[in-house]
Amino acid sequence: MVPESNAFSHEPTESTVVQFAQPADPGQDDTGGEPVEGHYVPVTPIRPGINPLSLPPLLEVAARHLVRLPDDEKGREEWDRVIDGVPFEHRPAFDAALEYWARVEADPETLAQQRAEEQADRIADREAGTELHRQRKAERRAAEYEPAGRDVFDFLGDDAEDTPDWVVPGLLERQDRIIVTGLEGSGKSVLGRQVGVCAACGIHPFDLTRFGIQPIRVMIIDLENPTKLVRRNIRDLVDRAGGRLAPGMLHVVSRPDGMNLVGNDGAELRAELDAFGDVDLVVIGPLYKMVTEGDVTEEPVARELTATLDRLRIEYGFALFIEAHAPHQTGATSDPKKMTTRPYGASLFKRWPEFGYFLHYDEESGAGELLRWRKDRQPDRSWPALLRRGGKWPWTVPASEADEQWARYRAAAEELAQQNRGAAPSRQKLANRLEVSKTTVNRMIDDRRGDWDRLCAELLERYGPAPKVTPGQGVLDQQEGR
Repeated sequence: MVPESNAFSHEPTESTVVQFAQPADPGQDDTGGEPVEGHYVPVTPIRPGINPLSLPPLLEVAARHLVRLPDDEKGREEWDRVIDGVPFEHRPAFDAALEYWARVEADPETLAQQRAEEQADRIADREAGTELHRQRKAERRAAEYEPAGRDVFDFLGDDAEDTPDWVVPGLLERQDRIIVTGLEGSGKSVLGRQVGVCAACGIHPFDLTRFGIQPIRVMIIDLENPTKLVRRNIRDLVDRAGGRLAPGMLHVVSRPDGMNLVGNDGAELRAELDAFGDVDLVVIGPLYKMVTEGDVTEEPVARELTATLDRLRIEYGFALFIEAHAPHQTGATSDPKKMTTRPYGASLFKRWPEFGYFLHYDEESGAGELLRWRKDRQPDRSWPALLRRGGKWPWTVPASEADEQWARYRAAAEELAQQNRGAAPSRQKLANRLEVSKTTVNRMIDDRRGDWDRLCAELLERYGPAPKVTPGQGVLDQQEGR
């Protein structure tokens, strides 16, 4: 049923296919009703600027339904019923839609083609606008860039810049990047948390004799594990530290849904960094959960992700410890030499960080090997080659239990020397302080004679006049008359 004239009280107008005003492109004049070249939509020009396709979906369906009604008494009754139910504010567009669908019914092939062309024009305009936005963004960055080059003698002149700015002594300098990969359940998340908590407490994560390192501000971001699990694991590590963690030194972010760092200049991570304040070390992972739109196997996505992380670590000055999964292993093998140990994702991740290790865990022996999947960019670091599960920390260096015991002797000797003007304590006093037998003390000192002599000389130099030591005789031996 095709309307003979307007369904409403507007003045009848001739139905024709006319140029119809579309939303203006950026920079064009949107005058509403002025034709835009290349956009054709069949409408009745009841009022300038009325778009028959701007109706709510149900009303557009109703308009198409009406033009298909038979021209009989029942059809006219249905026509009147639907027309009476159209809200007044939609009547001009509804009336235009009736005329539009009447022409579609009359010549569907031609008008459908026109509508497809119009849709293609809108997509082209949108893509052109996106490309223009990218171009203008690049121009703004170029305008804001300040050249960083210097004369070579100025560049080499400040020797202080060559001094290592340690975040974790012997392991990570400020702005260093390390990626630790491993199979599921190998303990790589636990290792990352241990490094973070120990560093925040002023404890070296692998060398238990170095209790006095400078505590740093650490942010741990878990993007995979449930919050309850993260809380239990962090609480266990803090308890193991024995009250050494000061408030404000460790910030924990639990986001099991992931954190998108692509396409938004790292807005979510930047917000976390700003909320915490100065940060020295960020422990984050897993790598694939840093992209919620896209895939880390795609090189453009990987480039944008690493560029975002680089901008943030340079701007905020933190070192970066990233946990990542290794790719799915083909074939059953426990030989790490036959495994793919690099990070899952684009090849870019293999050449991006300063350090890359694969944590290979042998469940039977409890040993964990740290195997390089790329050569260290700095060869002077002391990442342990072998770890084992259990001990003072979840991951410990096998030889560090004896080192931890020796650290207790050092601390007790220093405390007694302070009370005695630098004089090294007798073996009996040391046994009493440590609540062990004198025989145990004798065995420890005899096993580490060189370390003991150096310790006694250090205590005398620090807290009192250094005594003369007879060659071949230890300091303590001379003080005890042996």
